[in-house]
Amino acid sequence: MEDCRKIIKKYYSCFPLLLQMGILMINHIELLKDPHDSVPLIEEARALFIRVKEESGDMPLKKQALFMEAYCSLAAGDPNAALELLDGTIEAAMPPELIMASAYRMTGRVGEAKAVLQVGIYQNIVVLFNYFPAYLTLCTDDPSKFEEALRRALDVSETFDMRHLHPAVLAGLYISAAQGYIIAQKNHEKALDMLQQYTQVVTSDIYPLTLHGDAFFDLLDSWLDKLDLGNGLPRDEKTIRKSMADIIIHNPAFSELSDEQRFKNIAEKLQSNL
Repeated sequence: MEDCRKIIKKYYSCFPLLLQMGILMINHIELLKDPHDSVPLIEEARALFIRVKEESGDMPLKKQALFMEAYCSLAAGDPNAALELLDGTIEAAMPPELIMASAYRMTGRVGEAKAVLQVGIYQNIVVLFNYFPAYLTLCTDDPSKFEEALRRALDVSETFDMRHLHPAVLAGLYISAAQGYIIAQKNHEKALDMLQQYTQVVTSDIYPLTLHGDAFFDLLDSWLDKLDLGNGLPRDEKTIRKSMADIIIHNPAFSELSDEQRFKNIAEKLQSNL
């Protein structure tokens, strides 16, 4: 973190960099040994987001900063502040990719039109897999709704081959599903099925974790390479592997599974992946 602070001090007027440094801080909060240390780090990141929001003239950058400021409020245990920042409203989606693709096609630049639409499809799929775990958590009081939401999520995952395209977001879905089964339904077998699927994903040949395209998204990589943080995830491989094991092995939600042999096998496989 001290290296981050030196960079921030040196480039305090570079708003894109300030935004990325704040995001980097937030992404490393769970690595802190003492949870109390997260409070000043959240406030430090929030101050960067506020500076970008108030002083940058770049509207997309300002929107990202506002979103991250709201996230900091939520992480700090202040949901009302988060709602106030986001104005409690949901704007209608107006994807610029459709207009850009049409403009490219009309000027004969068909390849660029395809690339723009691939980026739009990809980003919306990733967003969808951020929604699914949150929705599953809210549906634990309705087993039939929970099952249907999970079925649809897994169908989308299969269709777009998320196991290979973006294994990290699929892993999050499996964790939420397992927690729902164990906490709300007390269904050990289905919870273990989800944890087994999770383990197969995170112990497979997915490292180093990078954002990438595939046979369908064959025009995506050039866009990913231009992202501010590049196509890599903002943590080193060793830290990611340990985090993926700890979130299962040391998760209080799964403590009642600790004596079951299937869970022991899962824990052993995750430990051997470090």
